[in-house]
Amino acid sequence: MAGLTVARAQGKIGGRPRAMDPKMVKQAEALKAEGKSYAAIGKALGVGQATVYRALTGTSG
Repeated sequence: MAGLTVARAQGKIGGRPRAMDPKMVKQAEALKAEGKSYAAIGKALGVGQATVYRALTGTSG
């Protein structure tokens, strides 16, 4: 636990990196506004359909 505390103090974040950064989320929002499906958006951005859905609806898996 002490090691985790030290790492957090140094600004390190554990866990798996997010698949979509904020720029990709903006692109996904624009594509959704054009009427594209979650599957089509995911294919265009190189992520899964569920990843796009979670990013746009704010739900967690």
